[in-house]
Amino acid sequence: MFFFLMIRRPPRSTLDRSSAASDVYKRQEQASSLTLAAHQGVMDDPPCLHHSVRVGECLCGLAVLQQQIVISKDSSNDPRHMRHWPNMPHHQDICLPIKARGKVLGTLNVRVPPHRQMEQRELDLLNAVTDQMGVAIENAQLFEAVNRPVSYTHLTLPTSDLV
Repeated sequence: MFFFLMIRRPPRSTLDRSSAASDVYKRQEQASSLTLAAHQGVMDDPPCLHHSVRVGECLCGLAVLQQQIVISKDSSNDPRHMRHWPNMPHHQDICLPIKARGKVLGTLNVRVPPHRQMEQRELDLLNAVTDQMGVAIENAQLFEAVNRPVSYTHLTLPTSDLV
């Protein structure tokens, strides 16, 4: 729960704010999939907003599987970009895994115009942002676990043991 509150508004990148968009996906460990947790600047209606992404599927799923940044310079023609929608604008995708202690917790996907030349310092900044997101998410999960009500019903002895 706290995860969703914390990332309600994913970071806008250092890029031109009028043309960049970003999505944050949370990894569902048991289902081996990603679900949308937050998005910013998404003007069209990509299918990822409504349907989960399997680990290994599309660019965000690859970022989780490979545990490293995945960049597509032209997502309209990149075969790894498996989800397309009507009137999908030409764009670049930068998908970064959000990790904590070697475990992938989700992804940050940043969309930029196809003509935008990404500089290494911008990619380094996005990596630093996802590193901080991973630490913050892990801290939030630990906080929730510590503050979760504890059930002591499993400690109750059967009445037959009391006699």
